[in-house]
Amino acid sequence: MKLTLVHRPSLAASASPYRLLDEQGQEVAWTNAFLDAQRIRQLSIRSLRAYAYDLLHFARWFEESHRPLSDISESTLLDYVRHQLDQQPKPAPQTVNHRLGVVRCLYRFHYGREVPAGPVSFPAHLHQAIFSRLWPATPRGGLGPSLEATAARHPTALHRRSYPVLGQLSHLS
Repeated sequence: MKLTLVHRPSLAASASPYRLLDEQGQEVAWTNAFLDAQRIRQLSIRSLRAYAYDLLHFARWFEESHRPLSDISESTLLDYVRHQLDQQPKPAPQTVNHRLGVVRCLYRFHYGREVPAGPVSFPAHLHQAIFSRLWPATPRGGLGPSLEATAARHPTALHRRSYPVLGQLSHLS
């Protein structure tokens, strides 16, 4: 399926001017509803454009699987990261993380919860090593209150901690 992104500044002020369309010119509802919600949140036009391009990239990859959005899991996101790291030129870690952040927000928007864990598609010891590197345990054995508070206020803040780790994932593909 061929997806395109169009800019329609003549739409209502409450709608995102950036729209994802399928090959018949029909709107891709699951992406455009999310973009409209971000417009209502009064994100800047530049942020809307960045979100739209991130969603276009993800949708082009995800549509090939012919699965519903509700089937996304952490394993799906890992496959998406692998797909990105296999591209030439490789995207910057910040780009990969921004795309993942947008997809996670999209999932939360539609389902009101975080992306489920799903099956791990690489060895458990690597999964634990990456997880502990991103979110080290506090002396109490869990996420510290400041990290939990930061995550609640700024969901993408935890993704920023993964920048150095993404560079290390390239050898896994």
